Amino acid sequence: MIRILVPWIPETRGRIVAFKNCKEELMQVTTLTHPAPSVFIILTYDVSDLAGALLEQIINGVIELVAFFSRIIKFLSTFLYNTYNRELLGIYLAIKHFRYILEGRRTINRMMTKKG
Repeated sequence: MIRILVPWIPETRGRIVAFKNCKEELMQVTTLTHPAPSVFIILTYDVSDLAGALLEQIINGVIELVAFFSRIIKFLSTFLYNTYNRELLGIYLAIKHFRYILEGRRTINRMMTKKG
């Protein structure tokens, strides 16, 4: 590891604005919660351009995000699979990814669809 000394340059307006913007963006990051063992788990999945899934739970009427994942589907497989089979692939990948959380739990499966 090489240690390089970086000279300190006094604050400029551009750096202060960039730092404040960075702080604001970090404060708005999605917060994940720990899964509660006795509540419903909602598995929401989508396979439009890539396979993606959200794992959520309902606590006191509020939906909280537990985890999420996404995976790029090979370019060729989007042409080989019709819409039905791509959706089956999406639910398979989501359940496979979250199987350690889903085992033995009450689960609601939802599919994201494009409206319009």
